[in-house]
Amino acid sequence: LPMHQFVIQQHSTRKGGVHYDLMLDLGDGGRLATWRLPQLPAGEGADMSAHRLDDHRRAYLTYEGPVSGDRGEVQIVAAGMYETECREGDRWILRLVGEVVSGRIELRRDPAGGTDAWRVTVLSDA
Repeated sequence: LPMHQFVIQQHSTRKGGVHYDLMLDLGDGGRLATWRLPQLPAGEGADMSAHRLDDHRRAYLTYEGPVSGDRGEVQIVAAGMYETECREGDRWILRLVGEVVSGRIELRRDPAGGTDAWRVTVLSDA
C-alpha cells in the first residue's frame, strides 16, 4: 500500500483554547483531509470526538506560526507517514508511522452528530 504524509498540529486559539488538527495528504496532489481533535490520538483504546473540517492547503504539512484571521497559532507536534488499510465511505482505518504518534486508528462519522461529527479510536499503538 502507498504511504502518504500526515501531520498533527497543536492549535492554540486567542481565547486560550487548545485543540489538535490531524491532516492527511491523500496523495492526489490536492488538499489535506483535516479533522479537529481534543487531544493527540495516543494510547490503545483511546476514543474521542473529532470534527471534520474543510480541507486545508498542502502548505500546512510543514507550516508553523500564526493562523490567518487572528485565529491563534499552530505548531507541529507529530508528523510521519501513513497508509490506508480501509476507506469505505465514512469509515477509514489508517496505520500511522511517526516518532510521536504511531499505530492504527479508525476515523468514522458519528451518524448521531451531523455531517461533520466523527469519532477517532486508537486501535493499537505501534
